[in-house]
Amino acid sequence: MKNNDYASRVFKYDNSWVCEYPDLPGCTGIGNTAQEAVADGEVAKELWLEVYFEDHGEYPVATDVYSKDYSGYFSVRTSKQLHRELAMLAFEQGVSLNALCGLILSKGIGKKQVTSTLHINVPVPKVDRHKK
Repeated sequence: MKNNDYASRVFKYDNSWVCEYPDLPGCTGIGNTAQEAVADGEVAKELWLEVYFEDHGEYPVATDVYSKDYSGYFSVRTSKQLHRELAMLAFEQGVSLNALCGLILSKGIGKKQVTSTLHINVPVPKVDRHKK
């Protein structure tokens, strides 16, 4: 079975450790320590790949997105208005547009992703407690 080509990420989440395989959607392991999470993840990976192979007759292709080296350079297209606003902010801060955008991106990626919660207000009829 082809199962060692898939990169994993291990991280702390609340009071637990998580081992996830980004190339295998939904395949995760959880433990009280990083080692426990990796061990649980290995079991989950074996089972995930077994089911995937049964359904598709082949294994998913592993990507190199987690292991390759990056240059630190990429180009971003924005609206003219956003470009103008970012350039003015960079000028006001005394930094280059690239430095400003890098800072904004790094702060944004560091924030915890928050799951949306739906709040529903259900009207409750008033009851006259003095009425017999």
